[in-house]
Amino acid sequence: MLKNLETALLNLETAFKSNNIGSVLEKTNFLSKEIDLIKDNKTISSADKGLNPTTKLIEKLSIQNEYKLNLLKEFSTYISNKK
Repeated sequence: MLKNLETALLNLETAFKSNNIGSVLEKTNFLSKEIDLIKDNKTISSADKGLNPTTKLIEKLSIQNEYKLNLLKEFSTYISNKK
């Protein structure tokens, strides 16, 4: 179960690097479905106990996403001030 989550996160990371909006949206939707499956199941098998790499990847993607959003916000302010 968590292996699928980790795969979805790695795919999302690859999509972020490609700067392809369609790919990012597709991978985000896939990740959301995987998270919903985990929420519905509420049971983690002994094979899924290795959460540390997965949580680190989630944190890394969160930071990358925050950085890109801040760049977009700052760019619009920069353009407005430049005019």
